[in-house]
Amino acid sequence: MDYLNDWNGHDALFESISVDPVQKSVSVQLLAYRDEHSSDRKPIELTFSDVESVTISANLDRMAGNSPAGTVNHWRLAEGHGTSFLYLVEGYIAVSARSALKLVERSS
Repeated sequence: MDYLNDWNGHDALFESISVDPVQKSVSVQLLAYRDEHSSDRKPIELTFSDVESVTISANLDRMAGNSPAGTVNHWRLAEGHGTSFLYLVEGYIAVSARSALKLVERSS
């Protein structure tokens, strides 16, 4: 979990979300700052397994208008079993999972 805590969700750019109800998995693709001192965003993927539920409420017009500055205000990621929240410019994504999420840095 320490690796997750290194990343800063503030001003990240939401790219896409994939939900697989059969595999009970959710993947969220973002561009995020490595930490508060980083000057450029890196492509990452948050992968949730053993997902119990996912809720998405997002105002896409507001997100599109704010995309240069960032579409994620901040996040609160669960450590292990629990609910992770990504708070968007206007809305949120909540993923409740039985397993700890994984953060993977994608290639650019």
